[in-house]
Amino acid sequence: MYSKDFDGIPITFLKSKRAKRIIIRIKPFGGVKVSVPLFASYSSAENFVLSRINWIKKSNQKCLSQQNEQRVFEVGESYSTKHHLINFISHSEKELKVVKCEKTISILLPDNDTAKGSIIQDQIKKEVIKIWRIEAKEYLPNRLAQLALINGINYGKVTIRNTKTRWGSCSHLNNINLSLHLMRLPEKLIDYVILHELAHVKVKNHSPVFWLYLDEICANAMLLDQQLKKHNPVLF
Repeated sequence: MYSKDFDGIPITFLKSKRAKRIIIRIKPFGGVKVSVPLFASYSSAENFVLSRINWIKKSNQKCLSQQNEQRVFEVGESYSTKHHLINFISHSEKELKVVKCEKTISILLPDNDTAKGSIIQDQIKKEVIKIWRIEAKEYLPNRLAQLALINGINYGKVTIRNTKTRWGSCSHLNNINLSLHLMRLPEKLIDYVILHELAHVKVKNHSPVFWLYLDEICANAMLLDQQLKKHNPVLF
């Protein structure tokens, strides 16, 4: 693996056992990465990058814009998760405070300009992530177990993570990782991601065999995959 600048854009090249062709991936907070099949040379990958440089520039700029669009939570606003309502309320103290009452959470913000500063805003985002994590741990492992049982699939461990590039993954030991941000998706897409990773227990690639099997356990898998691409794992 190595990195090289192309017109000011740092691009990472890495060899991949799974890649069947040279693949360019550009994601917010993930940069530009090029997967190179074992049979292909790095020089051929660099030539491929040069042939797609205009598209890379445009896509990279879009991702950078998404990174820079940091949401600012303000007094008087509300933010809904799957099972909680978060209200942002002003108070006279200098520090952020959190008051929890079953499914309603009040985040008390200083009644001055510091509430919009990076320190307070980062604290707010950490509190919001905590709530998504609680909901994810309550729901996702149980739903995974249900869908695995229905389809007769045995998997290893399940881990819930705050991932920024993937909705889920399945290791070679059949351990399944799921993003807590799945809780921001419609239920049909949550099920799609879970079934996608369960399908990898049987088929460890994205070959036609994989998609045929996935479609057996998840109807309209390709359509759901296209719908999923309209969503981004990055919340902030």
